[in-house]
Amino acid sequence: MELSNEESDEDNHKRPGIKERLKKHKKLIRSLASPNRKSDIRWAVIVVIVALAASFCLSFVSNRALSGVSIGGALVILLIFILLGVIFDIIGTAVTAANPVPFHSMASRKVPGAKAAIRIISQAGKVSNFCNDVIGDITGIISGGAVIVIVGFFVTSFGWAKNSVLISLVLTSIVAALTIGGKALGKSIALGYSNTIIYYVGLLTESILKVIAPRRLQKPKSKKSGQIGAAKKDT
Repeated sequence: MELSNEESDEDNHKRPGIKERLKKHKKLIRSLASPNRKSDIRWAVIVVIVALAASFCLSFVSNRALSGVSIGGALVILLIFILLGVIFDIIGTAVTAANPVPFHSMASRKVPGAKAAIRIISQAGKVSNFCNDVIGDITGIISGGAVIVIVGFFVTSFGWAKNSVLISLVLTSIVAALTIGGKALGKSIALGYSNTIIYYVGLLTESILKVIAPRRLQKPKSKKSGQIGAAKKDT
């Protein structure tokens, strides 16, 4: 019995204490942390400004479009905003799953849209944040506002539609079901055709930049080429 007690005492001394376990746990958690874990305050401020501007513009457009239209027109506008949220959710999911390797080979062959696609994939986190969070949340809020307008149409136009609370619950449930179902289907499409989706997004982005800001598509002259040109002029 004395030997067994001595062995148990030695085992207790060998076992690490609570402080040592906590230190090991902290080291393990730190080793799992991402090396690029700095918060981008500048991007957060840009998102706030862009969200404010986009929500103002989309709300203005929706209010102008919903004023003076029939119930059928209001339902069409509501479906357009639901579809807009689903489309941007597809883009935000596709950009995180896209592979940049084929776009580099396309860019070497000067395929239109390839360079823009590479830039979009390089900023996948920001693009996904903008598409899924900013545009997705804004379209959801505007869809809710459109539901309120449509409920008002029902109450004022039809005598049987006196229970506005029930109509609002039914329409809100339908909108939520269409939005969630559309995004669920869109995510499967985005994961299956991510490169194709981003290619067309890059092609559209490049086409828009050609009209709005063509200088951004031009290659900046390198310092070496400028020095060589200056040397030729001197000679």
